[in-house]
Amino acid sequence: TDAYIEIEADGNIILDSAADIVLEGTQLLSSLGAYALSASGANRPIFYLTNTADDATGPFLFLQNDRDGNGLSDNDVLGTIAFLGDDAAGNSETYGSIVGSVAEADDGNECGKIEIKVANDGTEINGITVGASSATSGEVDVILGTGLNSRTSVSGVISVAGASIVGNSAFTIANNSSNMTFDCPSNIEINADGGE
Repeated sequence: TDAYIEIEADGNIILDSAADIVLEGTQLLSSLGAYALSASGANRPIFYLTNTADDATGPFLFLQNDRDGNGLSDNDVLGTIAFLGDDAAGNSETYGSIVGSVAEADDGNECGKIEIKVANDGTEINGITVGASSATSGEVDVILGTGLNSRTSVSGVISVAGASIVGNSAFTIANNSSNMTFDCPSNIEINADGGE
């Protein structure tokens, strides 16, 4: 027969076990606003999601903004994974985060955006932004770095499938270690509208 256990307390509820605490069921449901896991051991706490099904699938980690079922708007944040720690003075800082948000919420034209941020001079700034275009189907744009002094290093080969490499200002292509080779089965054109 169906049954349930309800525990009511005006203070803390403590489960203290020298071995594992096992919960069996289909779902663990809670309306708590926060969960805190802490441990004093090295490389702890550890959070595992393990799928034991005999198939090709794996577990999911969902971060969902439901807005009480009223629908979302452009730029609404869907979820954030933050990396926190103290600075040298003992102040709590956010050193990095991964933020998922809504770029376009219109029905049938939904587009998402993922931002990977890192702290710089105590303030988080975007390092990588991946966003789908609401104007063009099948277009996903990627922005690397923030500011003209940012540097993107690539180990290996860069393959460009498009027809052009476009710069918004003057830029330099340089190889500081050896010769540079441009290999093309057809013509290589360099067009300049200015001086040198």
